[in-house]
Amino acid sequence: MLNPAIAPLKAPTEHVVSQALSKGFAALERNPSLEIFVKEVIGINAPRIALARSATEIFDVAVSETGNTLGFFGIGYGLDALLKQVFKKTATNTHGMAWSHLGKSYALFSVLFAWMWAMPFFRNAITAQKTGKTNFTDVIQSQQQVGKVGSNAHKQDYAPEKTAEAFYRKGIIGMGLGILGALAAIALTRGKAASGKPLGKIAQLFNKLSVENGSFSKLKDVHALLFWGLPAYVGWMQAARDKYEYKEWVLKFASFAFCFFVPKQIMKRVFQPKFEALLGKQVPATFEAIERTLAKVPEKKQAALALWRKQNVWGMLSSLVLLGISPAVLNRYLTQKRLEKDAHTEVSFSGFIPSGNLSKKSFRDFVSPAL
Repeated sequence: MLNPAIAPLKAPTEHVVSQALSKGFAALERNPSLEIFVKEVIGINAPRIALARSATEIFDVAVSETGNTLGFFGIGYGLDALLKQVFKKTATNTHGMAWSHLGKSYALFSVLFAWMWAMPFFRNAITAQKTGKTNFTDVIQSQQQVGKVGSNAHKQDYAPEKTAEAFYRKGIIGMGLGILGALAAIALTRGKAASGKPLGKIAQLFNKLSVENGSFSKLKDVHALLFWGLPAYVGWMQAARDKYEYKEWVLKFASFAFCFFVPKQIMKRVFQPKFEALLGKQVPATFEAIERTLAKVPEKKQAALALWRKQNVWGMLSSLVLLGISPAVLNRYLTQKRLEKDAHTEVSFSGFIPSGNLSKKSFRDFVSPAL
């Protein structure tokens, strides 16, 4: 039975939580890039670091996730401010503005794409410098587990393509190409913006993908997919330090691709009919639209806002479970099984020959400590 002294607090508490959620989700809705940042930190960065298997992997993952997220947004907002100055006062009419937005958008895309691809190589270099480990299996294993693996496991530590210098070199080359791409985008559009001539057919085609006003803060999901997710996962797979890491990133990429498309369609089918019943088919299910359309119908407004909050919460939870937790737990289990199998069959990959007996664990043994 509920304590009578607590009962009166229940409704006010729920109201405060609902208001806080509404304000938070509304702020994210107004700033798409901020929404992407929050989902990335909560849904991917935090669980990946929390579910790391060793102290070295915690460091390795923290460098990777921090570099990807802060690098993406730091470069994005910093370059955005710089590009505003580069294109300042160049546009003389609406056609000039279109050229300006096109140039700013593709300069952003080029550098961001390059950074996301290059960051895994920088991560490898930093981990190698800090820990001396260039093999993924050494990164994920504790000292006790490493002791059970034969000395052959360390033969590839000194391979010339797996040194901090080699990793840095690949990352720098990638970033250099990205910067050259940005300079080309500026050179091809800045003069056109000043001339005020209309976009040509090819420019119109490219302009379909441009960011609104050429502003980083207006990035949409499609931009995050093409210039964040895609180059990041390709980079992670190309920078894989052995076959075990490569397979882990293949699984993470599959999870990312699934999560990017499927949950949205499911939620659309679940929530859209309910929104249409409250708002009508022509009104978008956004905070501002709900506030404006149902301002004079308080009961419907509260019902629509409750549904809108539920949709946003489910979106966050699906990101957390499908992108953050599930791949990490599955990879813990699958990689251990691969290591056990290779330890018995002595299968070699790039000079890596596992040996010794690794402890066998059930899937439950991996899930329980991970969660």
